[in-house]
Amino acid sequence: MGRDSSGAVRSYTKKKILPSSRERRLRRAKRRIVLDVFLAREPTWKHIREMRERWGIQAQTQMPPPYQGAEYTLQPLQLRAEEDFGAEAERWSATFYEWRKDLAVLCEAVVPAEARDSDHHTSFGWNVFLSMCVLFDPPETQLVDFTERFGWAGSNVIPRGDAR
Repeated sequence: MGRDSSGAVRSYTKKKILPSSRERRLRRAKRRIVLDVFLAREPTWKHIREMRERWGIQAQTQMPPPYQGAEYTLQPLQLRAEEDFGAEAERWSATFYEWRKDLAVLCEAVVPAEARDSDHHTSFGWNVFLSMCVLFDPPETQLVDFTERFGWAGSNVIPRGDAR
């Protein structure tokens, strides 16, 4: 350790973090899913297409907007019911529950078992990633960027690239 010209303490060691085998499995699975969506390759494409049809989704070919702290959702779910109780709140909650349930079913269908685990944070990460794949088609020139838009770091989903 030393001090820079302003007097702040500075470390001279740069730590390199090696990717874990879990991280490699997640990355490999994400790449395969994005490529399957882009190429409309079965069986992944069948499951994505069915979810889009069930929810009436016309996917836009674009990068998703910046991460907002939760799964991407349909327009009606982006506007939470103004009241915490009552019929409107119950409808919103039921619809949101169905959206998450469908993402969980999609995860079981398209994410290889070795990339899934019982860790809640990994499941949440897959919900974010798969919701992105359902609502948006990856642009041909940004397949890698689309795949790496989000990553899992410990217990957090972290934005990548310009989403920071």
